[in-house]
Amino acid sequence: MKNKFKLMNSLLSAIAIAPFATTIASCSKDEYESLAEQWTDEAIDKFVNVVCPVHRPTFHTLAIQKAIVEYLVTKCGYTEQQITVGTKYKGGDEKDGGQNIMFDIPATKGYENAPFVGLQGHMDMVCKGTCVKEEVGVEPVIDGDYIHSKDWQSSLGADNGIGLAIMLALAKNPNLIPHPKLRIFMTADEEDGDGGAVTIKEETTDWLAENPSNPNSRKVKYFFNIDQELVDTITTACGGVRQAQLATVDPDTGKLIPGVVYTPVKLTEGQVSELKQYQFNIEGLMGLHSADAHKVHSTSALKVMADLGLTICSVDKTANLLMAVSDPIFVEAPEGGHWESQGSGGTVASSCRMVINTILDYDEIKDLVDLKLNDYKLSYPEEKNLKINYFKLLFPYEYGMSASETHDLLQLIWNLPFGIVQQHKTYDVPATSMNIGPLVVPPFTDGKDKEVTLEIFGRSFYEENLASDNGLIMNLVQNVLTNVFKKDNITFDPSVGYNCAWDIEPQTTVNKLIHQAADKFGYEMKDIYELGWLESAAFKDLDKFKHKDKAEMEVTSIGPLVEHYHETKETVYIPSIVQLLKMLIYALEQICHMN
Repeated sequence: MKNKFKLMNSLLSAIAIAPFATTIASCSKDEYESLAEQWTDEAIDKFVNVVCPVHRPTFHTLAIQKAIVEYLVTKCGYTEQQITVGTKYKGGDEKDGGQNIMFDIPATKGYENAPFVGLQGHMDMVCKGTCVKEEVGVEPVIDGDYIHSKDWQSSLGADNGIGLAIMLALAKNPNLIPHPKLRIFMTADEEDGDGGAVTIKEETTDWLAENPSNPNSRKVKYFFNIDQELVDTITTACGGVRQAQLATVDPDTGKLIPGVVYTPVKLTEGQVSELKQYQFNIEGLMGLHSADAHKVHSTSALKVMADLGLTICSVDKTANLLMAVSDPIFVEAPEGGHWESQGSGGTVASSCRMVINTILDYDEIKDLVDLKLNDYKLSYPEEKNLKINYFKLLFPYEYGMSASETHDLLQLIWNLPFGIVQQHKTYDVPATSMNIGPLVVPPFTDGKDKEVTLEIFGRSFYEENLASDNGLIMNLVQNVLTNVFKKDNITFDPSVGYNCAWDIEPQTTVNKLIHQAADKFGYEMKDIYELGWLESAAFKDLDKFKHKDKAEMEVTSIGPLVEHYHETKETVYIPSIVQLLKMLIYALEQICHMN
């Protein structure tokens, strides 16, 4: 940066930049720099004065939704009829659960017939520190080339507040740069399962169509998700997902009933009176995103639980499972509370609990746990915080699973595929991965039947792997059921969830445009192809869902450098915003000249 950025608050929003008389294809590098700096100035103004003051944790985005709509109407000249607010998303609650927002920025004069482009970011943030308190926003500070929260007291919300601000700046001053017609998407609740983006497909109109009420009107062709925390990285998240749930086949109708019902076995008086029931708390695992678990030597708490349980069963053939559950992932929420996420696909279980009845005494349990912890240190060296806490129950259960069913269920969990199950055919990257959980074995506190639930979650670049009946993911699961699990009429119901997949496409137009821009300005860019399910993938899925064989939208994810995101140390590097916008300006200018 040649000069430090200075906020001019209301003065910035009053600046009007004249429309371009010619295209910027002839601009010098300095002129691109100047345009990007002006856009950055205005984006920072919107971030500080529109986005940051609003309390906007995940599941509580109604306030930011209303603030954005109000800003578009009162400051940008939009009418409420020109802004579409979704109706189908069920996140949050009736009080403050916000919806997705969609609106258009008309093309610069002369570029009305250029391809239709989408820009997208999410409204929610992960709140840490002082912004956890209800209705308290973030107080940002510009510190040289960085922005962070005042006194580092809260997370900044640059993820994805900067993306919102970039789009709001262009809505306020569409003449900042030449551009084709833009469809702006601002989505709810990305930080917990991409809930807002995923449910756009449920809207009655086609949000990717120029005229949403006319599915035959032209569609968004190029889509830029502005939610990437590394400015030197282009991320394509193209791993489709297949979710399946443990189910029972009804013998009379053949229909699948969610879960498996177990009839409790009454424990002997000796088993109960001897207080041989132990609760094991397995915790401290990394709990990575399931698409990242293969990058390090990590595992799932459910795998540790099953291995430990099977070890006990191998020593004590009479051991009974009395309760097991994969603990929710906790995210800080207002009023010092927590939000719970049981999303199996998004996060590998970092903790779980189980209760087992066994004839083994405390010292024998201690020896087994110590032995297994040593094994885990060798097998998973990066799981440095893995702990297994255990204690005898003071008030023992009277009922539990049978010993054989205990063994079979633990064996099922242990044998279900986890991690990378297939490498890519061409590139040196994983092509298919699997995750397990959540698991719920309700406590056997009475003599009533208990329903056990378990889910599996697969990701793949290959559409054929996600097929309900004969794809790789379901074949692997069914193989375990056939060869390991001994309970009759049990299967995995694959109809629980499915999203499209598409293979690695290194030569898409959007990818090449960003690389061309990087080459022009002397930046080094790298490509990452993730098995993750980012919002860009949700929009790709939306395109395939709405347009079937005619789906052709190209997507990518780019963004500025945001360090320590989701933490109180969160900072955004201002020159990286300029770098991002230089590349985006170049890409949009090139699209202006396409048919």
